[in-house]
Amino acid sequence: ARPASRGVPHMMHLFSRAHRNDSIVFPAVAHSSSRAQKPSSSQQQQRPAKDVFQSVPLFGGITAVGEYYALIHLGGQPLRVQVDTGSSFLAVPSKSCKTCRPAALRYDLQHRLHNASSNIVPASALSCGAASCRSRVCGYTEACDTCSPAGACCAPTEPEHCGFFLAYGDGSNAAGALVADELEIHGGLGNPANPERAKLPAEGITSRGQQQQKPKEENKGGHEKALVKSQPVCVTFGAVTRDSKDFEREQVDGIMGMGFAALACVPTCVEPPLDALVRKGVVEDDMFSLCMTHEGGVLTLGEFDPTTARNAVSYVPMRLSYPPTFYSVDLRPTMQVGGHYVDMPFRNAIVDSGTTLITMAPEAFDVFFKFLTKHFCDVPGLCGDDSWFMPAACALLTAKELLMMPNISFVVGRDLHLTLNASDYMIPYKVGDKTYRCVGFMTLDIGGGIDVILGNTLQVKYITVYDRVHSRIGFAERGEDCSGFGGCPSFSDCASCASAGAGCRYDYWSKSCRATTEWNLFHWLVIYPSCQGDSCFCSAENWIGWIPRILGVISFVLFMVIAYITWKKWTPRSGYRPIG
Repeated sequence: ARPASRGVPHMMHLFSRAHRNDSIVFPAVAHSSSRAQKPSSSQQQQRPAKDVFQSVPLFGGITAVGEYYALIHLGGQPLRVQVDTGSSFLAVPSKSCKTCRPAALRYDLQHRLHNASSNIVPASALSCGAASCRSRVCGYTEACDTCSPAGACCAPTEPEHCGFFLAYGDGSNAAGALVADELEIHGGLGNPANPERAKLPAEGITSRGQQQQKPKEENKGGHEKALVKSQPVCVTFGAVTRDSKDFEREQVDGIMGMGFAALACVPTCVEPPLDALVRKGVVEDDMFSLCMTHEGGVLTLGEFDPTTARNAVSYVPMRLSYPPTFYSVDLRPTMQVGGHYVDMPFRNAIVDSGTTLITMAPEAFDVFFKFLTKHFCDVPGLCGDDSWFMPAACALLTAKELLMMPNISFVVGRDLHLTLNASDYMIPYKVGDKTYRCVGFMTLDIGGGIDVILGNTLQVKYITVYDRVHSRIGFAERGEDCSGFGGCPSFSDCASCASAGAGCRYDYWSKSCRATTEWNLFHWLVIYPSCQGDSCFCSAENWIGWIPRILGVISFVLFMVIAYITWKKWTPRSGYRPIG
């Protein structure tokens, strides 16, 4: 999301009590932050589960990428987008973009125009002279380079098309052309939404739209789960033709906003992707939930899946503006720190999946910091002028020292305590053979009437349920099954696995997609038992899997020949000396 800045300093300071000047770039902080769109000016309960949901695998993580992203297809072309509840617009890099990251996947409009295969509508770019391209805004938008006679903003580098312009609180920005094409979100396991879908319990859809037989999965909650057939929906999105260098992230191409429609006026107002999915009935209930781990997670579209949670969901009312923008909740003006209530300048908070750390104003963090350094100086290195407890900084702490840090709680709604212990807000980050603990807070002058952004630091512990039907947000402690519905194994073909990013590798032998952490040394040394990203030759996967087998046979024969020659050379000859 991007209501503030992307939030975290680009240089993380790793404090070691032996080496105070040590510093390193910390990916989660260097590449993340608050990605909410820049502002322009409880009661415990659980709804009866209707088991109408679709699960979408999430990749990335706080320290791995600094973002959580999903695989989508626009016009059949695979793209990786950050799932962001702090904005509402879908934007991906265009093939014609000159400033976009070279390694990014791109959307190719010209390819779509010349290879139309859609069952819905053909792809098209919105003309700058069209009535639907918002007029009379050119003089009010500084980023607008070219205007139509009606005062509409035209796209940079492609002035014949209607333009869009995105700006975020961290200074990152993007611009390009508005395009209409069909969207498919890579679906994982879910419960069929109606009897017709129930007839498809074992069908999955590959990135090329081919059905594959996949086994059903039974989870420990007793709810039968099956792969849910993906359905394309026509959406209007932004094809980026110009962006700032910090707009894109490594492994992530674009951004998919999950917020309300008021944030999708850029300046032409378009229908957010979630609204289109609900309107077309692909998502039957106007709600979704996010379950995150440090290494991925799951986006559940539709009804909440109770098997992902450790306990019942506690809901609090949304504090909505008119028209609605962010997912905001009331926040009590106190923090509970180690059992003590500390007065804080809080009134409200937004829940934002695109913000990596818990974000607050510098003066609010200063109050928190002063209380810590007054009451918990028994923690080594916490107090003093060179304290390691600063926004997004990291320190080497033993398990015993970590236990000495206090639990903290935010109180949302009437009286719902969201409690984090030290292992939650001190994020583990491994550098070589050392595991640092990084402060899961950052400071930012957020503005827009927002006091706190509850980012991924909190969301790794708590599943967040965005119930837009009843204007409420739910929180439940994450269970162990959060990442079991998605991840690399959910990709059933080579092309989808290759598009998933650096965390997945495709095995030519078993024709399966697996996490890179599962591979052993053999897979890295032998040519093409597996592949990753651009190194995959998916069109040749039927025969390329034989390469390691052939090489294995050749290697075995060579080994046996060398072993035999070595044995012959070093084995002494036996014989008898003649007598006499």
